[in-house]
Amino acid sequence: MARNRKDRSNEPPKIKIDDAYKIRILICFLLHNIGAPLTDKQLIEITTEDEMVNYFDLMNALDGIDKNGLCNVVEQKGGNTYSIAENGSKIVGEVEALVPFTIREKCLKSAYRMMERAKNKKPYKSRVLTLEKGFYVRFSYPDPIEEHNLIELHFYADDYEKALQIKEKIDSNPKLLFKSIKNIIED
Repeated sequence: MARNRKDRSNEPPKIKIDDAYKIRILICFLLHNIGAPLTDKQLIEITTEDEMVNYFDLMNALDGIDKNGLCNVVEQKGGNTYSIAENGSKIVGEVEALVPFTIREKCLKSAYRMMERAKNKKPYKSRVLTLEKGFYVRFSYPDPIEEHNLIELHFYADDYEKALQIKEKIDSNPKLLFKSIKNIIED
């Protein structure tokens, strides 16, 4: 047992922040550098990894972050989504003085890993639904960051064989279908 205590004493101390203002600056730093909104679930995953920020301290910092104009908060039934506001962009420069480099870098790397996982996850769903007369092939393409679909379509087929053919075509290149529809709408 003495050896275990000795091994633990040689471990570098974990660096963490617990001050609400510093945590808010860290959140602004992340949102500014990522360039995309993050949900509260994503912020929890990013900042609490390696115990850099305590969950309760994070929740305390997120409470009212929109009142001082640092972030814009959109309330949704699954949680909140945070995006950087003008005041938040202005204070990002303060991050170097108040938030340790290791925490900034670990959080940023964690955020990029999380976004990469979301991007590499199967980005679409397709399935055959049975109707009273015929079938629907349902195609949905979720937003990789938000918790909603960017597109959702139903293709009708008279019989099951035709529905399977449609599903097979969708599954062969779902990104092409999504991009084609998106291009038609945006033109």
